Amino acid sequence: MNANRLPNDGTRARDLTVLVADDEPEVLEVVVEFLRLKGFQTIQAKDGAEALRLAGEFPDPIHLLVTDVQMPGMNGRELAERLRLQRPAIKVLFMSGYTCDELSLQGVRDAEVALLLKPFSSSELIGKMRESFPSLNLPEPTSQK
Repeated sequence: MNANRLPNDGTRARDLTVLVADDEPEVLEVVVEFLRLKGFQTIQAKDGAEALRLAGEFPDPIHLLVTDVQMPGMNGRELAERLRLQRPAIKVLFMSGYTCDELSLQGVRDAEVALLLKPFSSSELIGKMRESFPSLNLPEPTSQK
């Protein structure tokens, strides 16, 4: 499979790789664990610079970036833009504890942006991924919290 293409038929969670970037260790750990329990392959990064480095070193497709909006050094929007230069087909889900008004100021509140507000449950995360990126063929979310 080409690193810039998304799978389109019969894809299962274990066939998908998700890069998760968040500067809060507890949030990073929980999101990665949510995804691993659902069967996703994950790569975790503590900030934007590490995410770019890991993505550059990773030889296989990365289908989705789940990133915090506000991180020191490089915010989530900049990370997404720079990562798309390497991997144009990557999907991006932003997560944030900020209000929608605050996010508008950071350029992540337009109609094209998939956003999940913190705190969220594992089923809300999977549900938002499924709703925002139907081409990933994700399983139906469960009611687990």
